[in-house]
Amino acid sequence: MGTPFENFLNLEIPQRAVMLTGDNTEGYVGDPNYSLLNKINYSPKGTWFIDEATGTLWQKLVQSDPLSWTNRSVGGGSSVDPNLTNANCLASDIVGDLVYVTGNIVGGRIQVTEIDNTDSAKMPVFGMIETKASSTVCTVRTGGTSAGIYSGLVPQRRLFAGDNGRLVQTVPARPSSGKKLVQPMGIATSSSVIFLRIGETIGIVP
Repeated sequence: MGTPFENFLNLEIPQRAVMLTGDNTEGYVGDPNYSLLNKINYSPKGTWFIDEATGTLWQKLVQSDPLSWTNRSVGGGSSVDPNLTNANCLASDIVGDLVYVTGNIVGGRIQVTEIDNTDSAKMPVFGMIETKASSTVCTVRTGGTSAGIYSGLVPQRRLFAGDNGRLVQTVPARPSSGKKLVQPMGIATSSSVIFLRIGETIGIVP
């Protein structure tokens, strides 16, 4: 049994906490919680990352969680929004679409695509696509406040999962046949700001 320092040196390189900078992360700058680089996402617990654009210092808190980077700069605190999660989606899915979980986690990312409120296999809503980093990688919001994605909303009016796979402010109409699933989604707090709070689905028939 060696000293703690010797034991640290004898670890496999992929397991060892390191200091990441733009030099060894393909020049990445920004919040590491939203990086698409495996070297950042799957770095060991305790790894440090310097955002060279702002001088912000981050530390990885949980090895298996790519969203566990915490801002350790003076006056920083954590910038991780617990209502946001990284996911893989389809190229046809766009920002503002409501999505459901399609299968098992792959590469640390949840698999999602747009809902269909007439198909129980494509409901309930898991969340709303907040951003897209590429055609098939997105950030999904599962609750809380989101601004600028929707416009023309009526403040204080409730939100629902619509027939078009997006948020609407009227209860979806009854189907002419079959069954439709209605799901409350929160409330508009201004014409372009929503507070997402996903409710239970309710089935309606003709």
